[in-house]
Amino acid sequence: MRLPKNLTFRRKGKTFYWRNPVTKKEISLGQISRREAISQAIEANHYIEQNFSPILLLEKIKGSHEYTLNTWLERYDILFKRRQLAENTYKVRTGQLAIIRERLGSMVLSKITTKHIAEFLEFWIAQDKKTMATTMRSVLSDIFS
Repeated sequence: MRLPKNLTFRRKGKTFYWRNPVTKKEISLGQISRREAISQAIEANHYIEQNFSPILLLEKIKGSHEYTLNTWLERYDILFKRRQLAENTYKVRTGQLAIIRERLGSMVLSKITTKHIAEFLEFWIAQDKKTMATTMRSVLSDIFS
């Protein structure tokens, strides 16, 4: 029986690896049974296929004129600096904006939904960093209002 896509077996270490098709990073499944590796790979592939919508070339071409979050954040940064706040506030906000740019920046501004924001905040909630999640929610609220 063939292995499912994105699953490989390395004979040298006798381990299975699953390659994330989105990030292109390999994740070691360790020395588990072939059946278990196949089961996990199928489950992971199914999850990725449900949540991943590839950007077609035509959409990329059309989207070149779309207003992205990065474009808005450049303008927001200028507006934020006009508020005449403490220097440390600017330093902290610059770091927060860098995180937002990294995770959401390439998205078209008009297509960002509450689901995207919830997934963004879930990163900190899952790590029990509720204060950071609340802070980032506040920053996002300021950005979008």
